[in-house]
Amino acid sequence: MVLVGALNYFGIQVSTRFGIILGSFEILVMIALSITLIVSAGSRNTFAVFTTHYATVPGFKGMSGIIAGSVYGVLAFIGFDAAAPLAEETRNPRRNVSRAVVGSCLLVGLFYVLTTYAATVYFGPNRFVQFFTAGGGNPWNLMATAVWGVGWVFLFIAFLNSNAACSNGGGCAAARCVWAMGRIRVLPKAFGRTQPRFRSPYVAVIAIFGVGLILTLWLGEQFTPPIAFALVGTLITGAILPIYIAVNLSCIVYYWRDRRGEFNWFLHLIVPVLGIALFVPGFFTGLGIPVFKFISKLSWPLNLAGPIIIAWYAIGIGLMIYFSIRHPDRIRDTGKVFIESEEPELVADSPSS
Repeated sequence: MVLVGALNYFGIQVSTRFGIILGSFEILVMIALSITLIVSAGSRNTFAVFTTHYATVPGFKGMSGIIAGSVYGVLAFIGFDAAAPLAEETRNPRRNVSRAVVGSCLLVGLFYVLTTYAATVYFGPNRFVQFFTAGGGNPWNLMATAVWGVGWVFLFIAFLNSNAACSNGGGCAAARCVWAMGRIRVLPKAFGRTQPRFRSPYVAVIAIFGVGLILTLWLGEQFTPPIAFALVGTLITGAILPIYIAVNLSCIVYYWRDRRGEFNWFLHLIVPVLGIALFVPGFFTGLGIPVFKFISKLSWPLNLAGPIIIAWYAIGIGLMIYFSIRHPDRIRDTGKVFIESEEPELVADSPSS
């Protein structure tokens, strides 16, 4: 985390190239391993895994299991929109950022389908409920050792790269969000500063990676690393899903109210409604709110996620009300933080600033 934070401090070009190199290595290793597993599976290859045929875990049979499992799919996809905060530092952002966001969904989606299919048919769909605990909790290394022998080392390196690349991508996007909010004074002004030489939002970078490092170590010590990861994942999923639902709803309202001439029934109504329909049960499942019979209540400490998210949202709503009354211009400016502009507004630490 210290290494990735330092790379972000040195600017967007350094950090993004670092992410591309690590991410590419991971993807190539995982694709090669997936193809090996599919070939090794032989006659066990079947398209039945794309249906609910093997969704047989008691309490999660059929579509209920698919919906419950979608929570992990959502968690894995969170961050696909991380290119948006980089708009001000991107050439031709109106074209390139949209391509990056949509392209990442498609490419990573295909990547997930390939790797999950390979693991399922090789490990065996009938006993996949044991996958999580196989190999001492590391089933991918177990399978890599079985088909590659000592080649499992490449997978181990890829996993280390994955951690660094994920930290880099999330931290880079989060720092730009904090930086943008600092510039419009929704957060303290200091967060809007940039490093004079590298032109990076160094205060935001230090804050994001510093807080992230402290939380990582503290939560890991309090609850053990797997439980800490589950808690953070539950928090992120529960906090983000309402935002995704709101974005789908706003798409319908925006095009119907403000762009009626461009309104497309499929793109601007059916697709967002389907998105909402998929996200709503995933939200309740992720937080263990038993709206449906297949949803189980969360145990300690995962059940802390709900109260923390409520407090998180309450603070945000309170700040929005405060700024709407005292500084309405800052609320209006939140609509401009990631838009394309001719001259990006950078607040550098220099005598002139």
